[in-house]
Order: sequence, then structure tokens, then C-alpha cells
Amino acid sequence: QIMQAVVIGATGATGREVVRELCESDSVSKVTALVRRPAPEGVLPASPKMEVKVVDMDKIEETVLEGKYQMAFCCLGTTKKDAGSAEAFKKVDIDYVTAFGRLCRDDRVGVPSMHLVSSQGANKNSWLLYPKTKGEAEHQMGLLNFRHLSVWRPGLLDRGSSSRFVERAASLVMTPMPVATLARAMVRHAISVANNANVDDGTATSASSSSKEGGGGSPSVLMTNKEIFALAKG
Repeated sequence: QIMQAVVIGATGATGREVVRELCESDSVSKVTALVRRPAPEGVLPASPKMEVKVVDMDKIEETVLEGKYQMAFCCLGTTKKDAGSAEAFKKVDIDYVTAFGRLCRDDRVGVPSMHLVSSQGANKNSWLLYPKTKGEAEHQMGLLNFRHLSVWRPGLLDRGSSSRFVERAASLVMTPMPVATLARAMVRHAISVANNANVDDGTATSASSSSKEGGGGSPSVLMTNKEIFALAKG
């Protein structure tokens, strides 16, 4: 089956690798990247499969997507420091993430599977801003009832030159996961889901418990470091 994919957060460290993996896949014919502004040359692949759409992030749901998409990837994410405030951080990591989900679930688009980049320790009931925000984003995406939702909770990530200070400091005492590994696992899993293959085989943790935590309704799987490394290697 030849597939089409839509990606938001495509110019970030993980998003760029997801787009690259999709463009290199023989199973994918079209990759639509939603961006806030035109990407600098070299950030996104110069592939005939690529379609780049500049969107108003505050009006994501008004975006017109032409085609039949089998998979969506949400790689949006920032920090309080980069966003400038807690409210600005939550606007990106909850509001924009959820709006993208609603766009993909709209009857005009009807994407059956969503693949959401979250974070290790995400929990909407946490007292801490970062895991609480990530957990709330998972919860809101779950409420949209995708046919399939995969939630990716990697631990420490190696974003190369884009690595954040805390990540660089933490890498001195633990081995980070390259974002290319996360992207490879995500794309392999998404293609298998779109082909109706059973990719769980005991490697993916059922997110039913996570859904109960957040009240989400989407049939979903939760991917942590163990599952991510297994999928990327397989």
C-alpha cells in the first residue's frame, strides 16, 4: 500500500528525522509538513514527495489538506524557557497539539492513525509543569478517538546541535537516545499499522491504563525506550 503522511513539528530535531525516514520509505508517496514559516534550505529533504504548507498555528484547524492520509505525526514540543512562559509553553504543547489532532480527525481529512511524541514521565496529574503538560496533551489527543493512537515516551534524547542544556548535562551521566532512532521506530510502526499488521507482539505496552489515567478513548499503544529501541533495530 502506498501511503501519505502529514507531520507537524517537522523542522524540530525529531520531526526532521521523521520526515527524512518517510521520504526514504518506498511505502510512502507523499509527505506533507505543516510549518509556521518557510524552512531554511537543507532543513527538510529536497524530495519530490515533499509538500510544505505554511500554516497559522492559531488556526491550524482551518488548514486544507488535499489527499488521503493514512498517518499523522505530531512532533511539536518546546520548553517553558524557549516559549518564554508557562502559558506560552502550554499553548504549544497542549493547544497546538490538540488542534492538530482535531484537524486530522475532521471528516474532510479523516486520518486513521496518530503518532504523538510525548516524554518519559508524562502524567497529567503531576505537580511539575513539564510532565503535567505532556500528560494533558496525551489525554486530549486520546479523547479524539483515533482508530489508532501511539504515544511515544522516550527518555533522554540526543538532538545533536539542537540539544537543550538539561539534555547536554544529563548526557554526562546517562546515554541519550538519538532522535534518528526514535524517528525510525515511529515510521516503521506507523507503516505497519497502516498495513494492518500486528506490530505489538508484546513489544508495545497497551496504553489502556494510560487512557484510563487520562480518560482517553483512542485504542492506543504506549512506546517507551525499550519498545522504541526494539522497533528501530527490527
